[in-house]
Amino acid sequence: MPPSARDRSTSATAWRSSAPRCAWDSDRGATGARNDHASLPSAFERGNAVIDTAERLQRVESIEQIRRLKALYCDYCDEGYDADGLCSLFTEDGVWDGGSLGRFEGRERLRRFFENMPNVLSFAIHHVTNSSIVLDDDGQAAEGRWYLLQMATTKRENRAVWLTGRYVDRVVLDEGSWKFRHVSLTARFFSPYDEGWAETPFLDVTA
Repeated sequence: MPPSARDRSTSATAWRSSAPRCAWDSDRGATGARNDHASLPSAFERGNAVIDTAERLQRVESIEQIRRLKALYCDYCDEGYDADGLCSLFTEDGVWDGGSLGRFEGRERLRRFFENMPNVLSFAIHHVTNSSIVLDDDGQAAEGRWYLLQMATTKRENRAVWLTGRYVDRVVLDEGSWKFRHVSLTARFFSPYDEGWAETPFLDVTA
């Protein structure tokens, strides 16, 4: 028996639903493959991604340069308190503030302070740890925090001492280089090695 009109209509509908979509389907190409161009980032989005990546890379490099700045500070201190080297790490209006250890502002006062330090400590080794560096949003300044463990020898009594404390530093980009604007050291103890901080938490070593 020949198929009825209704049978032919049902068969045609089934064929169309199972057949490959044509070349002009909105999300497929001429071969029937899916066209994913709509899901690709636009040139504008790609440009923003490049800028974001460059900014992130610059911030990472800035943090590494600030770590290097602090390492140089420790090196100069441990090489006889090199006044020229240390002053070069500060801005013109830079401050070193050690609380009870003294506060010195401006390069000339900083220079006199560092030049006198070998008369106070004949030997020193600075260890800074637990670094935390947070850049400002504009990337032009930052705050750095470090713990200090320092072994030293007093000049006057030739006595072994150790010092612990917390550095909180403000650093800025100054003519393309990172420099200290403010170094703050809060001492936790400054004690004779043989007595320890429980017996003598703070020793007077002023020259």
